Amino acid sequence: MLKRKKFVIGGVVLACAMASLLFFGLRDTTPHYTKIGDLLSEGTTIYGQKIKVDGWIVDGSIVNEPMSRHYEFVIYDEDGVQLEIVYDGSIPDNFEDGKSLQVTGEIDENGFTATQVLTQCASKYKPADQE
Repeated sequence: MLKRKKFVIGGVVLACAMASLLFFGLRDTTPHYTKIGDLLSEGTTIYGQKIKVDGWIVDGSIVNEPMSRHYEFVIYDEDGVQLEIVYDGSIPDNFEDGKSLQVTGEIDENGFTATQVLTQCASKYKPADQE
């Protein structure tokens, strides 16, 4: 009976430890999904959190130095609210003005720094014009 009680107590302690590790581990790595307007209204309370935002690239806003993987651009949401993005890394092939995209990163007093940029694929395949 004593061995069984120790086994049950050990199992409960182990289950609680695993549940807390899973909860706190996922909480810190799962991005907070929000709209641009909501993000900007949060103020400093959201600084340092991983954030995911959808939007469209403002025409003419993409700035990239030749031979550099540093990009600065502006996105806007369906309400017209804009957000400046800074990104260092590889961009998708279809990254262009007006394109729908999703950025993941963090915001602080210096602005939004993206760690991932994903563009939306076309909903239909359109073959290249044949000459």
